[in-house]
Amino acid sequence: MKQTLSNPTDVASVLSRIERITPESQRQWGKMNPHQMICHCADQLRFATGEKMGKDFSNILLRTVGKWLILAGMGFPKNSPTLPELDVVKGTGSQPVDFAHDVDILKNLVHTVANPTTRLTTAHPAFGTTNREEWTRLAWLHLDHHLRQFGV
Repeated sequence: MKQTLSNPTDVASVLSRIERITPESQRQWGKMNPHQMICHCADQLRFATGEKMGKDFSNILLRTVGKWLILAGMGFPKNSPTLPELDVVKGTGSQPVDFAHDVDILKNLVHTVANPTTRLTTAHPAFGTTNREEWTRLAWLHLDHHLRQFGV
């Protein structure tokens, strides 16, 4: 079975991995430091809930083949470009304030997205129309990508 934030076991695993990130965690690739990654991941979950909006840049290829490849498990390539609204390095995403507090925000957002009563938005900036099952899978894949980036 594919991992998703709809599965309580997968949620528990992601939360445990988030707790293992420290300000001193070393990245394996990319430009973000651990604190920036925590804020970046929180912003992505805010996209799912509709709390944060991104400019639509979807096209037929992204909405079909790209979405299918990601959801099927190809995952996100290392050093793939980020959405401008999520780019904490360039200062356009949510900026780090207090590490412990920002980790708590991320964990609360994981719970929010995982909660089956939370209404998730229907649009993804790259993949277009996105249902609950797809959002919880995309959220898990994105979190997994960045947690692996820091070795957890």
